[in-house]
Amino acid sequence: MIATHNGARTLHRCLDSIARQRFREFEVLVIDGNSNDGTLSIVATHGDLVSRLVSEPDRGIYDAWNKAVAIARGEWLCFLGADDYFWDADVLGDYRAFFAETVTTRFVYGQIMKLGESGEALGIQGEPWSVAARRFPHAMTVPHVASMHHRSLFEHGRFDAELKIAADYKFLREELLSRGATFFPRIIAGAQTGGVSTKLDQAIPSVLELRRVLRDAGGVPLAWYLQFAKTVASVAVRSLLKP
Repeated sequence: MIATHNGARTLHRCLDSIARQRFREFEVLVIDGNSNDGTLSIVATHGDLVSRLVSEPDRGIYDAWNKAVAIARGEWLCFLGADDYFWDADVLGDYRAFFAETVTTRFVYGQIMKLGESGEALGIQGEPWSVAARRFPHAMTVPHVASMHHRSLFEHGRFDAELKIAADYKFLREELLSRGATFFPRIIAGAQTGGVSTKLDQAIPSVLELRRVLRDAGGVPLAWYLQFAKTVASVAVRSLLKP
């Protein structure tokens, strides 16, 4: 499932990475927020690949993903932004083999390669659940890009479309705290900085959204205040260094 709004600059790469998959038992849903930059023309060039296109105004990426969930038919659901892409041609095939062997949870995640705005590799993100679980009660410590959600997760809920950045954490928090997650030990996607969750001007709003989620879940821990202080300091330094 791909959510996009004026994503013509990177959407080709995203769709091409899906088209290259050797495993072919999937559907591709593109939910577009009424783009006016050529996005729809790019989707049209991948007409045989895209199972369904919806293009209409929406309230953001989580609203788009909720629309995709409502029409999806698969057992496992995977979410991408227009600036994300599968890392290689065997991601879905390897996922399928991994499901058959070891998956006992309803959420499976792997590693992602963080990329700079010019495509340069910045580092790998994604740790085994035994490590990520330690801080998960207080923060989103698992990559959401190209992770897999069993469709039963959505039987009683959806992403909170009122949130702009932290709705994936809010949606997954209770599930992962109670049932855990499964780590797929390989790079599954490239994720380019510049998306809504990585923009400099979204750093502080992101942490404030996290506070809202934690408050609604029962309380804001000391760890949040420490993270907020670090984020404010980081934004100040990056603002000074930014050309």
